[in-house]
Amino acid sequence: MDPFRTPSITSCRALASCGWPGVLSGLLGIGSGAFKVVAMDQIMRIPFKVTTATSNFMIGVTAAASVGVYLKRGYLDPALVAPVALGCWPELSLAPSSCRLPRSSY
Repeated sequence: MDPFRTPSITSCRALASCGWPGVLSGLLGIGSGAFKVVAMDQIMRIPFKVTTATSNFMIGVTAAASVGVYLKRGYLDPALVAPVALGCWPELSLAPSSCRLPRSSY
C-alpha cells in the first residue's frame, strides 16, 4: 500500500479543516491563527507545541512579505526601521543559546 497514493484519515481531516479557519477569520475580521491552532491540535492531532510554532512562523512570513509592500508605498521610513532591525539582531541571535529549556518529547 503506497502512502502517497492512498489518502489517510489524517490527510482527509487536514484537507477538511483547512477551509473553515480562513472563512471564519474573514467573516470576523481577525487573524486565523487561533482557529488554525485549534484545527491542527484537535482535528489533525498535531502536538500543541508544533501547532503554535507553525502559527508563529506564518505570522513571520506574512510580516516579511508585507515589508516590501509597505516600503514601496512609502509607509515605512528606512532611516527609522534599519536601526531598530539592526539593534534587534544581536538579541535575537543570542536568545536561543541563552535559554535552557527541557528537551521536547516529540
